[in-house]
Amino acid sequence: MADDHKESGMSVSSIPMIDLQKFGDEEDDEEEEYKKLREACEEWVCFRKTIEKYVEAMNEVCMDIGRKIAKRVGLVDVELFDDLPWGFRMNKYYFTPEFVGSTGANTHSGSGYFTRLQDDEIVSGLQVMNKCGQFVAVNPWPGTLPVSLGDVAAAHIN
Repeated sequence: MADDHKESGMSVSSIPMIDLQKFGDEEDDEEEEYKKLREACEEWVCFRKTIEKYVEAMNEVCMDIGRKIAKRVGLVDVELFDDLPWGFRMNKYYFTPEFVGSTGANTHSGSGYFTRLQDDEIVSGLQVMNKCGQFVAVNPWPGTLPVSLGDVAAAHIN
């Protein structure tokens, strides 16, 4: 397989390798990986274009879900999402044996309309607070897109 890459003029060792597990680790390791990621985006334009396409596609999925929710709760102007600011953020929570039973993030409510969550079919850990103030596990169905409605959605629905 390495020979195939050499014939095409590209050696496997020249492809940037980013270790996502180092993000959030020791500052030195994290800084080095961010540097490698930045350089990869600058030197390998295909990475940047791929990331941009991914973010645009996620935005479209989120806008579509938002419009469908708005339509279902009786909002007349479902295009209201078109001009709203949106954000894209990834959080990684580190769980080690000494942190079992603790929260991965501070207790919070989503300030936006909704949050699209990425579940992990192998390691569960997503919890939400029920009406009684207790945390309960959320186990998304395989192949679904878990969504958490935020404060703005609650205001529209109520």
